[in-house]
Amino acid sequence: MDLNALSEREKLELMEYLDNIQVHDSNRNFCEIVNQCFEKCSYKFKTKNIENKEALCLQNCAAKFTKFNIRMNHRFEEYQRERHSEITEQTKT
Repeated sequence: MDLNALSEREKLELMEYLDNIQVHDSNRNFCEIVNQCFEKCSYKFKTKNIENKEALCLQNCAAKFTKFNIRMNHRFEEYQRERHSEITEQTKT
């Protein structure tokens, strides 16, 4: 897609759409982290306080999940760049 072919209004609409997708994905990832880490780390409900062991587990779980998502996003970006290059080369011939 040639972005230069779009009008300014269309560019703004596209950017708004992409921003909305990014916000939705961020919210979904946050919910996944909360659900997975809660299920893994929260096991005592006798008090309203989080025990040190649970807090450490939650921190480690969230950090691990975040690192995984960052790595996965980098790999996806690499794949997208490769696909873009392949498509660009195919259209030249």
